[in-house]
Amino acid sequence: MRHEILTSLFLVRPLGVLLLCLGLNACSWNINEPLSWDVDLVAPFATSTISLEDVISDSTLLTEDSSQTLVLLLRDTLVNVRLEEIIEIPDTSYIQRFDLQSFRLGDQAFSEQITLATIARTLSDQGNILGDIILLSHGGVIPTLPEVSGLSSGAVPVDASSLFETALLETGEIEIVLTNELPVAINNVSFEVRNQQAGNQLFSGFIATLPSGGSEVRTYDVSGFQVEATLEAFLLNLDVPESSFVPIDTLDFIEFAFTAKNLIAREATAIFPSQTVDSSFFPFIYTFTGQNAGVEIQRATIESGNIEAKVVSTLGDTVEVIYRLPSANLNGEIPEVIARLDPASPTQNFVFSQNFDLSGYELDFSQGGTTANTLSQFYQINLIYSGNLVSIDQADSVFLEVALQDIKASSIEGYFGTGSLDYTGTEAFSALGDIQVDQLNLVNPEVRLIFENSLGINLEGTVRSLSARNSSTPIATTLSSTLFAEPFFIPGPESAANPGVVTSTFTFTPQNSNIPELIQLLPNQLSYDVQVTYNPLSGQIIQPENFATSSGSVLGIVEFELPLNGSLSGLVFQDTSALSFSFSEDTANLNSGALILQFENGFPLDVLVNSAVVDERGFLVEVLAENAPIDAALVDEAGIVTENVSSEIRQDFSKTQLKRIIERGQALIFQYRISSQPQNQNVRMRSDYQVVAHLVGAFNFQLNP
Repeated sequence: MRHEILTSLFLVRPLGVLLLCLGLNACSWNINEPLSWDVDLVAPFATSTISLEDVISDSTLLTEDSSQTLVLLLRDTLVNVRLEEIIEIPDTSYIQRFDLQSFRLGDQAFSEQITLATIARTLSDQGNILGDIILLSHGGVIPTLPEVSGLSSGAVPVDASSLFETALLETGEIEIVLTNELPVAINNVSFEVRNQQAGNQLFSGFIATLPSGGSEVRTYDVSGFQVEATLEAFLLNLDVPESSFVPIDTLDFIEFAFTAKNLIAREATAIFPSQTVDSSFFPFIYTFTGQNAGVEIQRATIESGNIEAKVVSTLGDTVEVIYRLPSANLNGEIPEVIARLDPASPTQNFVFSQNFDLSGYELDFSQGGTTANTLSQFYQINLIYSGNLVSIDQADSVFLEVALQDIKASSIEGYFGTGSLDYTGTEAFSALGDIQVDQLNLVNPEVRLIFENSLGINLEGTVRSLSARNSSTPIATTLSSTLFAEPFFIPGPESAANPGVVTSTFTFTPQNSNIPELIQLLPNQLSYDVQVTYNPLSGQIIQPENFATSSGSVLGIVEFELPLNGSLSGLVFQDTSALSFSFSEDTANLNSGALILQFENGFPLDVLVNSAVVDERGFLVEVLAENAPIDAALVDEAGIVTENVSSEIRQDFSKTQLKRIIERGQALIFQYRISSQPQNQNVRMRSDYQVVAHLVGAFNFQLNP
């Protein structure tokens, strides 16, 4: 509201006023009466300018059409559909137990020898004099060595403790190389290998002949055997053919060379080499339930969220777990969590957890376009060489728990399923409710429902109720229209590459609705009940490939466009202006006078004015006008104002009244009540229509009171 306060007259003292009178026709002096003079003070004590913009509490809601008619444009958002209301990626966890069904033991080679001295002592112990001859001939030659058959050895210990202490083998093999470093050939060689403690045979072999300096290789499958760290090799039979001129060196030998290969254990106590005990790709499947049942996500870009990987190990050796999410990509990088777990104790598992921020990553839920709601995961479990003797069995496991948490997508593609969202409430609608008017009939009011859809999904809107009321009365009016016969189809953009905004507008006019009845209420409250269905199944075009961004939305807006063209009755304007009497110190010389309200009416409407002087607390000091008429401005044939009309209201006051007004008056209140005449005549309200009011005075001063 605009207030214009003009400076009033300079301080007027008796001599100054007398000199002023010499130049003013408004002053008169009667020589037969006490010295006095009359002064018309034309500089205003208060000024008020008021227009229709002062009636509307928010003048930014006013605009003009091509005829400069003021238009009141009111907008309110009733519906705001966000991506997270349609589809929410739930927190999802995946727990995988990796039982160590088998693990690799290191390859190991070891050997044991049976010397000629050992064979000779065995012969001697058996009472065969040839044994003594061999021992006595060390370094010499035996001219004739008779044929000897049925030679054997006792248990020859084979130490495998550098490889394991004990192992239950899933698969494996032991390769034996039998080498003859005796000075004669050996025939019909049979042998076996046993566990020392259990005494059970692991394998046996036979070699028909093995020349001096020769060797023979045999490989034996030990799959399924429990193998001990200490083995025993037995030479069950050995035949020596008759030979001549045999040089004797009791250090010559027959060698058993053992090589353990490809040993895969089910359980073992061993020094384990570094190895990958398990690795695989496996799917991470999202399951959507409830409102999101039927959702099929193809791709998503993550605005925020994380992977939490938790690894638990019962192994008594060092373990490394590698987890990757190949379905996620950020500039060529994929999320990776590497967990190194120290050995667990017999009473305490080792636990490791780590978070990985997924912000900015693109997730492919389609497995390359073949499915939906599925992420590809990779894990790898490595044993790390520690050099310690460790027991591992099939009861030992590694547990991997992967959780995708607080996932919020900045963009998402796929099929979002179908469902409904309800929006109900009551909104303040003060722009109309602020207007004080008895009756308002507008010529062409319009109400529009506008849907602005920037989500790649089709919707339907059903307005179950839209009503307006003025809170000062119990009356409410429900908007009725033929447009409500069917749901409003709200299409979305068709291209994820260039989504844009698709606007759908539905207009209610006096021809298809009861809009005038609703406007006449001058509502300050708007109540609504709207249902929005996405991917509707009611025969409209179904959009199987949806897309959306977190910044996108579907806005349901109600818009009132009210050209201020019509008839009205009892429209109230009100203004308060500061009041200043510059001669207030000289009220002792004031004899009598009048206060004059001067008006310039620019409205093509009849006006009734009320005006009063109030003190600093707003209490009434004096009424200056009460329901005083002001003539309407002159208009042309088109009803446009061509000339403002001036008028004034004068009221005389005694010295006592004037003194009270001048000394106590702080503000001047104007209230205008405007009505179109004749009562139903339509007028256009323009931005340049206004009423300007001034308060001036005409006073009588006396020199010798």
